Amino acid sequence: MRYQEEYTPLYDIHSGVPQGSILGPILYTLYTADLPETEETFTATDADYMAILASHHDPIVVTE
Repeated sequence: MRYQEEYTPLYDIHSGVPQGSILGPILYTLYTADLPETEETFTATDADYMAILASHHDPIVVTE
């Protein structure tokens, strides 16, 4: 496969869930169901992304 001026070999994918499958949403829910949450944080997830949002008056505390 070529991207701009670089070439990379193609590899077969031997795991995963086919896109559009009936099991996809169920398995995604099971996989993300135990993400840790606290009162100070909010976790937002999507199929490809996860964001952990936190706020605090002290910027040092919020980044630890």
